[in-house]
Amino acid sequence: MKINVFVKKALTLCLFVIVISCALCLSAYAEGECAHTSDVWVMDSENLPTCTESGLKYKVCDVCGEKFDKTVAPELGHVIPEEYVVVEATCQAEGKMTKNCEVCDAEIESITLEVTDHVASDWLKNTKKPVTCTADGEEYKECVHCKVVMDTKSIAKTGHQMVINKAVDPTCTKDGHTEGKVCASCGLVEVAYEVIPAGHTPATLPEVEATKDAEGKTEGKICSVCGEILLAQETLPKVSYLWVNILIIAGGALLLIAIVVLVIVAAVKRSKKIAAAAAAMIEEKENAEAVEAKETETDVAIEAVAEEAPTAEETATETIEVENIEE
Repeated sequence: MKINVFVKKALTLCLFVIVISCALCLSAYAEGECAHTSDVWVMDSENLPTCTESGLKYKVCDVCGEKFDKTVAPELGHVIPEEYVVVEATCQAEGKMTKNCEVCDAEIESITLEVTDHVASDWLKNTKKPVTCTADGEEYKECVHCKVVMDTKSIAKTGHQMVINKAVDPTCTKDGHTEGKVCASCGLVEVAYEVIPAGHTPATLPEVEATKDAEGKTEGKICSVCGEILLAQETLPKVSYLWVNILIIAGGALLLIAIVVLVIVAAVKRSKKIAAAAAAMIEEKENAEAVEAKETETDVAIEAVAEEAPTAEETATETIEVENIEE
């Protein structure tokens, strides 16, 4: 309760002072004269002070709002940071430590750092001249900053590092190879290995004959190493003896028919031979009779000619008679 009473009294006093001040100001303003009162300086926006140049400032009357007491605003001065901005020196350029104003960035203080010495790296391999089995290589040191080469050295050739490729036996599905020898570094082949092709080792699954009580199987093939079936056996049905008997009877009938046919064919051939022989005998007899008849006709003709011709004595007599007549 005491606090509230105190607050009420303080507020009442403040209100009284404000009312009295406003009354005085209004009275003065009504008479055309303002006392211009203000405790706040305002910087002229067109003439602001900087770190190195002054500007303008003024007050604005709290009653009439008129600017008054225009005066010079002093330069602000640089705001200097506590720490330096450092640009490290290298083996090729100087370094620098500076402090710049935090407002206008003007350089306030500068310290030069001297050029440093080269800093050598570890030994590095020259990729353009690597060491190989048959040629020397090179290593070098360079400055870690500017990369200038500071030192070099030669690295002796290594020679071939021969490795034996052990022989691998082939399997049923994967090739094998003989023993070989090759350089592990450059891949030079000293002894080339030969590929041994993969392949199964076939074994025969025997044929099983079918009976009237059990089915049979055809001959098959199986790999004796991996057990893969190379030629599957086919199932043969059980033997039916009814069909066997039918087949036997049919076979016998066919055989009998064949024998009969052969006998008939043989008989026909024999008859043809006998007929041909008889025809040949008849023809031969006819030819002999014809020759005999012709010989008979010839003899008769000769006899007839002989009867008609004159005798030798008659011819001689006729010749003498002719000679006598001529004389």
